[in-house]
Amino acid sequence: MNEKLEKRILDVTIEVCAHNEPGVFSTRLIAKKADTSEGTIFLHFRNKRNLIFAAERQMGTELIAASQVITANAPTFQDFYSGCVDYVLKRPDWVAFINTYSHVFPRPKDDYGEGSYINRLLEAGEDSIRKYFPSVSAAALLRCVSFSYRELFRYAQLVLNGEVVDSPRFRELESNLVLHGISHYVEK
Repeated sequence: MNEKLEKRILDVTIEVCAHNEPGVFSTRLIAKKADTSEGTIFLHFRNKRNLIFAAERQMGTELIAASQVITANAPTFQDFYSGCVDYVLKRPDWVAFINTYSHVFPRPKDDYGEGSYINRLLEAGEDSIRKYFPSVSAAALLRCVSFSYRELFRYAQLVLNGEVVDSPRFRELESNLVLHGISHYVEK
């Protein structure tokens, strides 16, 4: 499958899944919106579970690339976190997708371990935030990245649901919450 078609299928998967209950989405609808066939989807991804994880991987890869740009322009962790919030809030389907589907299917075994997708994602995230925590061990920093990622999407969901009014003060509070959580990992 060419990269352009794969990206289109994964983008449509995120959009369709963001507007449906967990586990209830139609590959027929995805195929129609992506201008391809269901057979093409199943030929490349084999099943819905693989399709979900491929979509999540695509989002993670894009978020890490964006976070590296944000890091270059953010003098403090609070600025970095606020930049990530801005980026994610422009992608409400991502927020709905992650908050709905991140725990629906068991993660594939090949997503863990040396050189795995999760390790590559965390290592790239570690590179982005190492600037703000230069003396923290790599293991602690990896836990920090994972914690920050979950909190980022949780906060974005509260904003998008109208439960929190996004403002500089709330972002400061949220980034302080994340820093407090990170300090918990750093102390271990």
